[in-house]
Amino acid sequence: MDQGVLQNVKCSYRKMLLRKLIESDGSSDFLLQLLKNVTMKDVIYWVSESWDNVTQNCLAKSWKKLRSSIADSSKVEQNEQKRNSSAY
Repeated sequence: MDQGVLQNVKCSYRKMLLRKLIESDGSSDFLLQLLKNVTMKDVIYWVSESWDNVTQNCLAKSWKKLRSSIADSSKVEQNEQKRNSSAY
């Protein structure tokens, strides 16, 4: 899958984490404690919400790139098979 989708999810996740930190008190001791209190449940919800934020346009572009690269690789394989069969 295209790096654009992964980058989109990562960026959205970071925004959620930073939003939680910004909404906190702001003292360094409190921020450290806040980070320690982030649970797997929080992380799973954030990743899920990040995935939901990926646009259809981003996914369509990724699949388009993937389909074209698959088509290109199959053409290369066909050319190699033709060369190999004509060599015998």
